[in-house]
Amino acid sequence: MTNNIRKNKGFSLVELIIVIAIMAILSAAIAPAIIRYIEKSRKKVDVQTGKVIYEAACYAMACGDDEVEDAWMNTANNERDGEMTSTLTGHKLRPVAWARGVKVGNWQNSLFKCAHNGAGEQPFVDEFLDALAQDASKGKGNSWDSGSPNAYDGESLCLCPLKYGKKMNGHYPELWVVYRDVVTNNPEVYIGYKQGAVKGVWRIWPETCKEYK
Repeated sequence: MTNNIRKNKGFSLVELIIVIAIMAILSAAIAPAIIRYIEKSRKKVDVQTGKVIYEAACYAMACGDDEVEDAWMNTANNERDGEMTSTLTGHKLRPVAWARGVKVGNWQNSLFKCAHNGAGEQPFVDEFLDALAQDASKGKGNSWDSGSPNAYDGESLCLCPLKYGKKMNGHYPELWVVYRDVVTNNPEVYIGYKQGAVKGVWRIWPETCKEYK
């Protein structure tokens, strides 16, 4: 009778070790590919957001309002903080509007605002904010003009968050900048950081830079 009883054997210790070793090898081989896929997906989201920002700037430029056009050309403001050279055309770029894409303090400047002091850019920025559905900050000028609570702060208001946040070229992606090409007057959208003035580093639209492809 005892001989007819089927013995139910479990895994031996050696078999378990072999299975664990195989799983570890597979994980080590697959994990980097999964991480690269996730990072590439996050960059693609940022590129699509940058395209939306670019199209909103183009829409504002084409509204037909002389005041908006003058504000885009920045004729009422002689400041030159934050100017840079386009990595696409080699032309000089002038920042017009910017917004945070990651949390800094209490999400400072979580909505787009004028890139310079004064009201020279505000008519264009207001039209641009309409196109982006960010009308909560229309007409506010600079963040310190808006009183309390600050119209630009608050995580719930960050409508253009950055998804890719790894350090590149010595800097972390922190904010969006809309620039005007001073030769063609066309917009360019960059991701960059702020150190005194805003500084664009990675061109997102048009013709996305290699780091975001």
